[in-house]
Amino acid sequence: ESAFTTDEQKSICETDVSSDIAFPTDSQSVEDVSDKIFLLSYSEVEKFFKDANDRKCTVTEYAKAHGVHTDEDYTKDGLETCMWCLRSPGYHRDCTATVDKRGSIYYDGAYFTVRSGVRPAIWISLD
Repeated sequence: ESAFTTDEQKSICETDVSSDIAFPTDSQSVEDVSDKIFLLSYSEVEKFFKDANDRKCTVTEYAKAHGVHTDEDYTKDGLETCMWCLRSPGYHRDCTATVDKRGSIYYDGAYFTVRSGVRPAIWISLD
């Protein structure tokens, strides 16, 4: 509620969010949901970010202060990048698919405890 004004909140669309499992297994059971703010799936990342450089996520000072791991060897436009989590489950149990510091999609996944960043997504109505 503090990130968006009342008018901005009205333009954020409720979105059907699918689980989008890259490696379906018998043990994975992820329900589709509706939400206003969500993480991208691996297939949405492939669709909206055309190459690895586009997928690199630069890190804000706020994120660094809250523990997101960076490495000066991985940068975009001179700024350090981080791994970021997707909503798609990874191949390994209790992992989520991620985008690594180089901008490569890691379908096997990583644990949230890796100190990854997140890039929340929204759809807005321009009406």
